[in-house]
Amino acid sequence: VTITGVQAQNPAPTLSASPLNIEFLTEVNTPSQQRVNIGLTGIPLLSTLTSLEVNITGENNTQFSVLQNSHELGQILTDLLSGNLGLTVSYTPTAEGNHSATLEVQAKLLGFTLPLKIAIPLKGKTMGILKVDDLTEAYIYGFPLVMAELTKRVLTNVVTPDQVFAPVNQFGHANASLNNNFTAVVGANADTYSSSAWLDLTEEPIVISMPNTNGRYYLLPILDAFSNVFASPGSRTTGTEAQTFLVTGPSWEGTVPSNMIELKSPTNMAWVIGRILAYNEEDGQTIVKSIQDGMSIMPLSAYGNTSYTPPSGTIDPYVTNSPPSEVIFNLSVSDFFNLMNELLVENPSASYDSTIIKKMKPLGIGSGLTFNLADYTLATQALIAGIPIAVKAKLLLSVASAANRVNSWGYLYMLGDYKDDYILRAAIAYTGYGANWVDDTLYGICLTTTDLIPLNGSIYNYQLHFDADKIPPVHPSAFWSLSAYDSNGFFIENEIGRYSIGSRDTLYINTDGSIDLYIQ
Repeated sequence: VTITGVQAQNPAPTLSASPLNIEFLTEVNTPSQQRVNIGLTGIPLLSTLTSLEVNITGENNTQFSVLQNSHELGQILTDLLSGNLGLTVSYTPTAEGNHSATLEVQAKLLGFTLPLKIAIPLKGKTMGILKVDDLTEAYIYGFPLVMAELTKRVLTNVVTPDQVFAPVNQFGHANASLNNNFTAVVGANADTYSSSAWLDLTEEPIVISMPNTNGRYYLLPILDAFSNVFASPGSRTTGTEAQTFLVTGPSWEGTVPSNMIELKSPTNMAWVIGRILAYNEEDGQTIVKSIQDGMSIMPLSAYGNTSYTPPSGTIDPYVTNSPPSEVIFNLSVSDFFNLMNELLVENPSASYDSTIIKKMKPLGIGSGLTFNLADYTLATQALIAGIPIAVKAKLLLSVASAANRVNSWGYLYMLGDYKDDYILRAAIAYTGYGANWVDDTLYGICLTTTDLIPLNGSIYNYQLHFDADKIPPVHPSAFWSLSAYDSNGFFIENEIGRYSIGSRDTLYINTDGSIDLYIQ
């Protein structure tokens, strides 16, 4: 009789921890403690513990300490086997910041050459940093709102309309394509003649009349105070026949005249950006100008009054002509938040903003509230002062990461209606304030060559090639164009005064049907 047996395989000894990572939140110089339990499984019956070492390592290891509840090896082994070897980890930050380290536990067993090891990540955050994180989130949320106000101040700081500058509730019309001298808005276009009107809907609705453009491309998007496009009249959506629109504020509940189309604004501040395609200077000075002359804007109470004269604007000597995209980062954080608080009174947040509105309120940020920097420690105040610089970097990174990349080009498809994507909304307000719905405009941005070398016009000349079957397809009444901007998003001054080139131009076609554009 033969008896065959199979030797049982014991599992290898293993150290375990509960929890597997530890996070702390406390004030500076105020200790916070948490317990971690260490367990040991798979130990052979005849083996025993010869040593146990507990250390904290890492860049911020001095911010943490550990207390072992038992020091006698026999008791330690008993606690390990029951999974109840208690280690008390303490976090006592000496300065505001985010701190991290690693709790390392090493056990040596009799009969085993290599020690058993386990590492538990430790993360500590001070209350000041937490508050700065929340304030940074609030800053990003309010960025488009403050940008709108700063842009409005620049574009309305005139007595009477002058180019795209005009008093509130009046149109300003550019009588030529925009060029390098225009810095009120980043990423402008030079293919259309632009019109601008900042609306104040607090008292009553505003009537906008658009004449028949006879099939010509035009776009009249209207942005709310948070940079969302809530309406986009134009040749694509409403046609090119004469139209009359009634732009109403969030609380207006009157009767819309039968000959008008209501455009409901969710905020009392709104921006109308008109764009009419001009094929050349002669076309612009004649046909386009006649269309602009036929555009009108007035309060509803003045509609039909042929003698209505809009009021003169006033000059605010404290409004700088510096680009709003620069001015906004020069505001102190206190000035930023308190301006934001003022603007929220007449420009209510959307329903999907309820979570962040609740989060901002204890910080003194919200409609009619007051943000007081003195409520924070001096160390936290120093961190708060750095929020604008930190946000600027976040916004630039957000644009780059949000773009869909094709070769060296990045395309953004989520513009004009951001909902609660506050970081993208703020990023576009900084890099391309006034962006249209993607159904109206597709923006492609190129910052590098196809082999990822950053574009640098002071060193290189460039060639952009379109194969015959890859020339940008556009609707017969629309257009495509290429423009060059400087690092701040403004047109680059050049000797020939050309700020765009594209389908409006008579382009040289190569023998194979392709097109080459030269940027030099």
